[in-house]
Amino acid sequence: MSDSHDVHLVHLKNALTTMYSNADELSKKNAFQFLENFQKSFEAWNLVNLILQNDNINAYSIETRLFAAQTLRSKIIYDLTQMAPSNASNFENLLQLKNFILTSLLFYSSPNFNSKLIRTQLNLSLINLCLQYLSWENPIDEIISFFSSNTQQLANSIPNDPNSSSNNNNNLLEFLKILPEEVSSKNKTPLTDDEFTKRSNLLITSQTDKIFTFLISSINNIQSTPSLQNTAIIQNIKLLLECLSSWIKEFPIQVILENNSIISFIFNSINIAETFEISIDCLCSILNESKDLIVYDTTTNAINTNNQPIYSLYNSILSQLQPLLFNNFDDYDIVNNLTRLFVEAAESWHILIVSDPQTFNPLIQLLLKCSTYEDLDIVKYTFYFWFLLKQTLISQKFKNSKIYFKDSYLNLIQIILKHLQYPNPDDDNDDDNTTTTTTNTTTSATATTHNNSNLSTLNNAPTSSSSKNENNNMDTRHLFDDLEQEDKFKEFRYDMGDVLKDCVLIVGTKDALSIPLQQLSDFLSSYNNSPNKSYYNWQPVEASFFALRSMAQEIHLSENTILPQIMQIAINLPKENLKIRYAITLFFGRYTEWTSRHNEYLELQLNYIINNFQSQDSQNNLPLISASSHSLMYFCQDCSKLLIPFLPNLYQFYSNVKNNIDLSSLYELTDGIAHIINKQDEIEQFENSKLFLEPILSVLNNYNLCFQSKDFSNISGVSNEKDLSIKIADEIEIISIFISLIKPKNLTADSNQISNLIIQFIWPIVKDLLNNFGSYSPVSERGLKFIKLSLQTYTTYLLPILSDIINILSIGFQKYQYGCYIWLTGVVIREFSDEYITDDIKKIVTYFAFQQSLTFFEFFSQKTSLMIPSNNFIPTLPSDKLSALVDISDNIEDFYRMLDEFLTFYPFEFIRSSEVVYKSLEVALYSLNSDKFECGAAVLHYLVDLFSWGFEYPPISYFDEVPNDIRQLIFDILMSNSNNVQQNYAFKFLTRLIFGLIYNFPLDCQPDVYDLINKLLHLSFISNKTDNRQVIYTWFTNLLDFFPEGSVSEPEKVKLLSSITNCLNSKDFRNVKNSITDFISYYIRKNVKPRTTFGNSDDGLFN
Repeated sequence: MSDSHDVHLVHLKNALTTMYSNADELSKKNAFQFLENFQKSFEAWNLVNLILQNDNINAYSIETRLFAAQTLRSKIIYDLTQMAPSNASNFENLLQLKNFILTSLLFYSSPNFNSKLIRTQLNLSLINLCLQYLSWENPIDEIISFFSSNTQQLANSIPNDPNSSSNNNNNLLEFLKILPEEVSSKNKTPLTDDEFTKRSNLLITSQTDKIFTFLISSINNIQSTPSLQNTAIIQNIKLLLECLSSWIKEFPIQVILENNSIISFIFNSINIAETFEISIDCLCSILNESKDLIVYDTTTNAINTNNQPIYSLYNSILSQLQPLLFNNFDDYDIVNNLTRLFVEAAESWHILIVSDPQTFNPLIQLLLKCSTYEDLDIVKYTFYFWFLLKQTLISQKFKNSKIYFKDSYLNLIQIILKHLQYPNPDDDNDDDNTTTTTTNTTTSATATTHNNSNLSTLNNAPTSSSSKNENNNMDTRHLFDDLEQEDKFKEFRYDMGDVLKDCVLIVGTKDALSIPLQQLSDFLSSYNNSPNKSYYNWQPVEASFFALRSMAQEIHLSENTILPQIMQIAINLPKENLKIRYAITLFFGRYTEWTSRHNEYLELQLNYIINNFQSQDSQNNLPLISASSHSLMYFCQDCSKLLIPFLPNLYQFYSNVKNNIDLSSLYELTDGIAHIINKQDEIEQFENSKLFLEPILSVLNNYNLCFQSKDFSNISGVSNEKDLSIKIADEIEIISIFISLIKPKNLTADSNQISNLIIQFIWPIVKDLLNNFGSYSPVSERGLKFIKLSLQTYTTYLLPILSDIINILSIGFQKYQYGCYIWLTGVVIREFSDEYITDDIKKIVTYFAFQQSLTFFEFFSQKTSLMIPSNNFIPTLPSDKLSALVDISDNIEDFYRMLDEFLTFYPFEFIRSSEVVYKSLEVALYSLNSDKFECGAAVLHYLVDLFSWGFEYPPISYFDEVPNDIRQLIFDILMSNSNNVQQNYAFKFLTRLIFGLIYNFPLDCQPDVYDLINKLLHLSFISNKTDNRQVIYTWFTNLLDFFPEGSVSEPEKVKLLSSITNCLNSKDFRNVKNSITDFISYYIRKNVKPRTTFGNSDDGLFN
């Protein structure tokens, strides 16, 4: 061994020791970097050989040997070109490398060096060598022969072990187990599509008969073993099951189902504790594949009759696994795995189940049984099946089968109602479990309808905090062991709510509602008849109303039998329990559309909700206040016309509670009142809007005066301008919500009362606030949001203040540099672009947009120190420049969204403005270095839209054609400096996009990236009606030169360039995506992602 090898081995051992120690983070980082570089080095080939073949057990630790095996796999996958004859290593050729791996597999099966982890890495190495060693003509035959011929050799080395002769059979099984998955994707190799197809056929497709025969033979050998409880035999069974699972997709499923040896072997293995789970996994794989046998004939509306193998398997499941479930229902592992299996069967056979409900009813009952299990994760396994079955039953083909499953879905509703209940503590007298009341008075009031417009509790709404029973609160944390368990339960309840919707569609509205009605009726009867009403369980009541909320979407609005009874019960339930009130409040809010058609219940429900605001002093009541505001908003939206007579009362209520509720609730109440006012005629709209807004405007005007006097002493909770800016922003938000919901009655009218209200009363105050407090981002953002909503609703009616708005936006961005001033510029462009806008106004708007763009370019250069245009193109920015870019990514996003509006509504004016277009492209090239999704998406959308104008047909439907000069301008932009490739925009963007896909683009940006690449190549191909294939080919060759030396091998370059050439020759621009994706995916795995991750010494190393 040379001195250089010694040095490398010392460094390697030290690095691995560091990674498996408690060393500091920096030391581990340096060690990891060394190991990464080592794996990519040529020297690694030699050291792998030395380490793996050393027969001194103490020479290298298991971690070192494992790392060497993992390195060998990495080298074969990514660096096999280093094995060229010109390079000198311990492996003179691929044949020698192949033999080394095979002998190493034997070596690490021997007693002293037996390591499954190392063998796994060696098998992965062998499989990847099989793929890339193109002249290896019969790899599977040779590997089978190798292990078979060495069986006796290994047996002789362990004379006292009667099971040693099966070790090489196990070696073969380990290899075969891994083979199908490892050969499933060509992205793991540098092979061309054609090469990969040939090799995968050689390794998998052409071998299925041989492998199937081998597996059957192995199964029969094990089945003939006298005792299956021997440890070595059990390990063999597990390995055989794993191998079978891996190959199930490769075999015809009919052949598997009709083979008694396989099916009996799996079911026998289920009865062995150590192989139970893997047997279930194997059977699940078979069940999943079996669905391909079920064919629905659309001409005869019948299922194919050749399903006997499925029925046979189904009978085996019932006869052998149903008793196993019932006899072990207290065993989590058994129930968990059997539920997975039953669900797999039901999902795979759902068409067959619907066609033959009587036969498959036992399977449905098994799923219902599993659904009753206390562990919610197990219950959740069944959810998708209930959805799948529902989707099938409501289809036209199978609607007549619905009746057969009604009882099962009714049963499912009852099961879900039980699971929806919050936990009950053990102590029946614990406040967690029961509610203690402060009175023994029985609530017995009956529902009464009112024909007048006086809500009994509106004018009694509290103006200050009131006390509440301290034994009742909204907190449920004490019912769970920890916060994670509580969150899991709440998330699960919403999943169950979706299943309840499925149930309603099968059983019908009346029967679905009857189940929670019965539960509520039983509770109320028990409560009213109880001599001591101090204690009761609230959980069933709360669960019933949660279920009713979940069902609401599928309940018929015409239902008039069950829901009226539920409404009566709801208002008669104990009112002191906040959890019950919360559930009922949300229930009312979910049925507001129903109430709009049954208005006799409107006042009853509103009184109930408004009473909730009388207890608002405790933080524990905030969820109830929020729920009440939310529900009240929906009442105002869906029953707006019915509530017009109550508007004065509602306004008085709003005034009373405004200062005592949270902002979110206040916004929802504002939304509700605005919906009612919106239903009035224009005169009433104006008067009531003015009445509603005057107090808010008075407060905001006072804030402007405080700015001038700098005296904030009279404002609660405010000591400076920054504090005041928050209050200003909140008040402006109320105005914005309100104004956005009051719609003009007649858009063709010459004037509008609400727009006059905006111009005369609101705008002067908002404008002053922006001038005075615009340096505070909350004020700028909320103020501009108000402008946006006003413009969207009253566009032309606000022309008198357009110049004011433009001035605010122009000066605002120069002074404060907030992106919202650019973003709102886009809104102005959009709103003042329609045909009814005069040419003079359009000229003002486009001039303003150009000026904002130029201002942004100055801002960009100032913030990033990047030149526009750049002198030298580089595909990635230096870290300091990138950091500055990321700091303003929000501004960049807003700018390109504005440009997209400009391009959409004034495309010809925009494209003909060369200065703005070219500068926007320069900034875009820089900005595509950002890893922020929103920023990248905005830039990409703009570029896609811009270059779309180079095609024959316009990208926007309201233009009939693209003027020739516009198309030529796009061509000129793309192909400018065509003689200097690296100054060509098409080349620059192509390069930046590919580097972005490798290094920084979020996954969600990729569709837009490939869309843009497709457009760039297509346009470049057709520009100036010349054949630019050679130019495009040159782009790719120059692009590859930007990659670090040695990171892309010659075969990889050839593969990419030949694939691109083929696409160009066939004008298949979309298939370029596949070529680029394959190249990038392989490059990332080879050069960007770590080739190794580290676990503890028990887990070893894994790729």
